[in-house]
Amino acid sequence: MPFLTSGQGRPGVFGRPRRRPVAYTWSAKSVAVLLLVEGVGILVYWARFYLEGNLPGGLHTLSGGSYIAFHIAAEAAVALAAMAGGLGILRGREWGMAASLVAVGGLLYTGINSLSWSLPAGDTLTGVFGAVTGLALVSLVGLYFGRRR
Repeated sequence: MPFLTSGQGRPGVFGRPRRRPVAYTWSAKSVAVLLLVEGVGILVYWARFYLEGNLPGGLHTLSGGSYIAFHIAAEAAVALAAMAGGLGILRGREWGMAASLVAVGGLLYTGINSLSWSLPAGDTLTGVFGAVTGLALVSLVGLYFGRRR
């Protein structure tokens, strides 16, 4: 371990100095908490969906002529990006903003896509999908103003 001079603190990965945390505003931190909740919510939804026996053919289950496993995998990727982005912003990491923007884009797509099949079917989750879409749009604004200049 290299010698530390006064005020340097602990070295980071591979002995490089640690970067100072990024100062995000309250709007970005609010979006970060929302992303964490939405990411966990998506994973819980699909876990419950599976445990309730809604995938009789497992990963080979067809829904509307398509394998539902790809849809679940895409939403799980969005959920993981949302949780990573939320944690990144809350911990003041530079990559937190990029991951959050990717996640919000994925949530916007997921919300609109889910509305496209729930509205004609009169599904009870239509309100949830509408809320996800609306919150994704609001989150874009929150992230735009979320970094101190």
